[in-house]
Amino acid sequence: MMPLKWTPEEEEILRSLYESDAPFEEIASKLPGRTPMAIRLMANRLKLRRPSLPGLCPQCGRPLPTKEDQAAAEARPRGAPYPAGQTQAD
Repeated sequence: MMPLKWTPEEEEILRSLYESDAPFEEIASKLPGRTPMAIRLMANRLKLRRPSLPGLCPQCGRPLPTKEDQAAAEARPRGAPYPAGQTQAD
């Protein structure tokens, strides 16, 4: 199935919301039928950027590590396993 071309109305919705502090879920709800990946790809083509929010990675939106997280990582011996239930990304 071939993807549908974006309408000018969809592009305007994306432009108005993507660069605002609107949650991504809200943006996706305003663009029914568009997957999160399609929304991100179109935003990239339009050279749109999400605002940087304190404590969040400006590229992926995930929480940045806290000072306590960094201290714990530095205190863990290299090669030591992560505590049960944790991964490197936690």
